[in-house]
Amino acid sequence: MKTHLKIAVVLLAGIWMSCSSPQKEENTGTDELRLWYTQPASIWEEALPIGNGRLGAMVFGGVKTDRIQFNEETLWTGKPHDYSHPGAAQYLDEIRQLLWAGKQDEAEALAMQHFMSIPLRQLAYQPFGDVYLHFNHTGEVQNYERELSLNNAECKTHYSVGDTTFTREYLASSPDQAIAIHLGANQSHALNFGLSMAALHEGYSTSYKDDGTVQLHVQV
Repeated sequence: MKTHLKIAVVLLAGIWMSCSSPQKEENTGTDELRLWYTQPASIWEEALPIGNGRLGAMVFGGVKTDRIQFNEETLWTGKPHDYSHPGAAQYLDEIRQLLWAGKQDEAEALAMQHFMSIPLRQLAYQPFGDVYLHFNHTGEVQNYERELSLNNAECKTHYSVGDTTFTREYLASSPDQAIAIHLGANQSHALNFGLSMAALHEGYSTSYKDDGTVQLHVQV
C-alpha cells in the first residue's frame, strides 16, 4: 500500500532595519550552554538538531544554500499494522512460571517464539524532506558562526558580507506545532533569497499557493 503525504512549510522572514550592527547581549550571570561552530555542516552528523516531539529538523547552516532536513513522527517505512503476536496471551503464564523457576533461557526462547511482537523491532523512522534556502551573496563571508543553545533549544546562524550582518534563527514550537525560521539583516533591502523543497521519496512534487504557502507532496 502506498500513502500520499503532504506538508505545508511556512517561512517566517523578518528584516531588521537598524543601520548599526547588532549588539551582543550583556551577560546576565546565567551560564549558557551551547554548541557552536565556525563553519557550516558538511555532513548530516554535523548539523544541529531542533524538535518538539512530533516535528524535528537538522539545520546545516550553509551560507549560499542552507539546508533544513525535517521529519514528522508518523512517517515510517512500511505501513500501519498491529505488532501483536497472535495467541501470545496463552503463553504468558508459562513464561512467568519458567522465570519464577529460574529457567531464564527457556522463558526467553518461548517468548521469542510465541510472545514477542511481529516484527521484533520497529520499522525505520524516515526523513520527510528538505527545505533549501538560496541566498545571492556575492562578497566575502566573514565572522561566520552557527550555534545551538542548550538552554532554550534555539539554533542560530550569523555571518557578515561586506557591511551587512545576516542572521537566521530556527526553533521548533510545541504549542504551535511548527518549525519556524526567522531571517534577518541589519541593512534595509539586504535579504534576497529563494526557497525550494525536495525529498528522497519517489514521485515527490511541490506546489505553490497564492497565500505564499509551499507544499511538498511525497509518496511512500
